[in-house]
Amino acid sequence: APAAAGPAPAPAPHPAAPVAVAAPGPPVPFYAYNGSTTVPPCASNVAWFVREQPVMISDTQARFLHDALFALSGGTGNFRATQPLGSRQVTLWQGINEVAPVPSVPVNLHNDWTEREVRVRDLSNGVLKTASGAATWASGMDRTMTGAARALRDSLREIPR
Repeated sequence: APAAAGPAPAPAPHPAAPVAVAAPGPPVPFYAYNGSTTVPPCASNVAWFVREQPVMISDTQARFLHDALFALSGGTGNFRATQPLGSRQVTLWQGINEVAPVPSVPVNLHNDWTEREVRVRDLSNGVLKTASGAATWASGMDRTMTGAARALRDSLREIPR
């Protein structure tokens, strides 16, 4: 007689499956400190958040993450070794579990644009509109000041000497 079969193994996650950084339950502690990027130019403009308890991922997810980070770094991978803490402060943060908000305005993706690309495009359009308004204001101010300077010049010419 065949042996009794146990529960079927869970299917392997898709390589792009999201990783639950904060699973349901109590708050998740993170350590935070200021640091730098790990690829040139190693700019010191990063706030690092390190989860106190490791997140378990499958080998497939680990390979997918490795390949994605390697591609994002232009093929250099993690270029920089761990740096001494020095005088930097490490703070403890408590992550909370909450449902991500749904955008109030639907994002209109064009062609194969990612949501991030659409947000950058929209932000860029807003910046261009602001810059155009500022240029229009500056042009008007220039006309006003030029007119005032000419009026002052002309009034000074009319004073008898």
